Amino acid sequence: MEHASHRVFAIRLAALVALTPFAIDTYLPAIPALASELDAPIPAVNMGISAFLLGFALGQLTGGPLSDRIGRRPIALSGLTLFILSSIVITFASSVDTFLIARFVQALGGGAASVVVGALVRDRYKGQQSAQTFATIGMIMMIAPLIAPAVGSVILAISKWQYIFVFLAAYAALMLGMVLKNIPAALPNTEKVRNSLLKHYIHSYSQVFRQSRSLPFLFSQAFVSGILLAFVTNASFMFLTYFNVGQAKFPFFFAAIPLASALAGRINISLLNTIDRRVVLRWSAVAQLLITVTFCIYSATTTPTVWPTLGLICATIATVGFAYPNNLSLYLDYHGSTGGTANAIFGCATFAAGALLGGISNAFFDGTLLPIAITIAASSLFSLLLVYPATQTKTS
Repeated sequence: MEHASHRVFAIRLAALVALTPFAIDTYLPAIPALASELDAPIPAVNMGISAFLLGFALGQLTGGPLSDRIGRRPIALSGLTLFILSSIVITFASSVDTFLIARFVQALGGGAASVVVGALVRDRYKGQQSAQTFATIGMIMMIAPLIAPAVGSVILAISKWQYIFVFLAAYAALMLGMVLKNIPAALPNTEKVRNSLLKHYIHSYSQVFRQSRSLPFLFSQAFVSGILLAFVTNASFMFLTYFNVGQAKFPFFFAAIPLASALAGRINISLLNTIDRRVVLRWSAVAQLLITVTFCIYSATTTPTVWPTLGLICATIATVGFAYPNNLSLYLDYHGSTGGTANAIFGCATFAAGALLGGISNAFFDGTLLPIAITIAASSLFSLLLVYPATQTKTS
């Protein structure tokens, strides 16, 4: 009974987190139609992705500490309400500026709503069980980037682009009902409420960084995210340009990335029944370095072909699937009353570092796979150097 309850809890939280990939990916097929109707160039409409990512980061950074101060449910409800209202505004947008502003506000709400998920897991579970919960959430939410573009394409085929954002508003409304029904209201922490809001933010963030034993897991995940973003950023070059697989086949090759991570998440859940999460994390980091070094050697000494390269990519992404839930679980072990703030830092720092490292591989672009291979191998090395000593001792 407890196992079933645990799984249902993880599925609900995964559905809430999946709001973000749905918000990013469902509108991608509609970009040309949206640009035409708003009389704007496609690059301007593409800025909706950047506007969303920026708003999402700020939503996490503001919502995390507030969830520690006044409770998880009020922040999730406020964020979802903001997401719904801004989604409706987008359907009435008549200019690209209105669209971009509304996307930014939509992301603020999405960031605030999703940042409570890690804190909710930390509030309820510790140790191995928290790692299993994060693995379950990660495995389930990987379905969203697989189906989101297809959902957008189907909506676009039968209706106008505006109905993509009607779909997003409806999905967020469903999540709002889930939060109301299943996330208990918590009384405010009166000690924190007595402090000014500015003092609360300063105290919360400084308290997280004072827990220095948690930082190796934070920075390790930043490098791991760099590996994932390097592949995502360069996927179109690798498969469409370098290997020339064709536009029709590209989605199937790209889908291998989230599928590999989801499969690893499922294996991780089973391993955590008998093996300590520190051991799983440590050996997945070792495996990651070995695989990425192999990718380096392969890219440097041969002319890569598509299937061996895809195999190495899937093997690497599988190690990412092991790293994320265990890094997050071990990191949050050190942050009880500041779980929301800590989760906000984890989400923003790992994404920012991942985006930066993904950009580095582009900066050294030379028409081959070697810059990508070197970037991910270097990231794997730094991740292992952080994780290996940190997993030798237990959390307090």
